[in-house]
Amino acid sequence: MEQFSELAIRKLLDLGWDVAEASDDRELPAYFLNRYKWLPKEFLDFIACVDHAVSPDEQAWCVTKGELYGGSDSAFVWNQWELDTLSVASDDSDWQEEITRFWDSHCPFILSVKNGYYSHISIRQGDSRLVAGSEPEFEEVSVVAGNLSDLVRLIDNNDKSISLYV
Repeated sequence: MEQFSELAIRKLLDLGWDVAEASDDRELPAYFLNRYKWLPKEFLDFIACVDHAVSPDEQAWCVTKGELYGGSDSAFVWNQWELDTLSVASDDSDWQEEITRFWDSHCPFILSVKNGYYSHISIRQGDSRLVAGSEPEFEEVSVVAGNLSDLVRLIDNNDKSISLYV
């Protein structure tokens, strides 16, 4: 049986994404693994074996090992939307705590600037469903896929339900 990461890489390449496999054997960064101990193994395997994965129009990209180590060409860091929201809430510690709690339980997988909106598809803690949200309220999300394999199928089928994000 083909592993998720192999299937995802093959599908993304078939769709014209620029995907580069990881060029080193470094483990994923401890800060990331400690924050997201609950992530499914298939997700960790995918990001650990990929340096970058960028859509053909360069408006969507996956969080990958390269992103986590700051080695990508992206103008944004892997948790940019969290940082931006925290900046807006800088005068409200309760709001900042709420934002941090959200991102502690939602790990970004795909970031996007498609259609002029900053948006994300993230893995939700507890049920590992993929949820999507957009600016200005990144934390207001809706379920877009039941699991990572379902998300790859939606991308492969160019499903309109995720066209804002990928």
